[in-house]
Amino acid sequence: MVIWEKADPESVSRELALRNLDAFYNRVTEGKDMMTLQDMELDREEGQSFGAERFLLRLEGEDVGIFDYLYRTGEKPWIGLLFIAPAHRSKGLARLVLASYFSQFREGGHTVCRLAVVEGNEPAHRFWQSLGFNAVAKTVSSTGNAVDVYERMIEDDFISSLNGGPNR
Repeated sequence: MVIWEKADPESVSRELALRNLDAFYNRVTEGKDMMTLQDMELDREEGQSFGAERFLLRLEGEDVGIFDYLYRTGEKPWIGLLFIAPAHRSKGLARLVLASYFSQFREGGHTVCRLAVVEGNEPAHRFWQSLGFNAVAKTVSSTGNAVDVYERMIEDDFISSLNGGPNR
């Protein structure tokens, strides 16, 4: 069972340890292999300025990922970050996290979700496309990265597929 632990300023060093497990991701998103504590603090502050809620994902007492999302009145909800530690990828963990999130999402009356993927992060593009997210726009992030904006309708059968049912 994945435990969602609300991130706080004291957990930033744990977030840093997770992020620095993936030099490729850091290089594509930040332009360097290793993040610093200051980088992570700035990343958290930026997310908070947009109203993002951030969580550390824990499995069997171990930090295995980071997830953040944001809702803005009058706008479609966004996933800001889904990061799973490399050793825990391709095991269905991201799908379980998304099933949990989208169940709450739907209970809140939401039907469409958006997210952005940095150009060059091909594994992320393939992942979101495999889940039926479609690129709807290109833009530049607040950090200056070119990104593709993805969007998907979130139906109950899609949530079921994330939990092991057929994907539609």
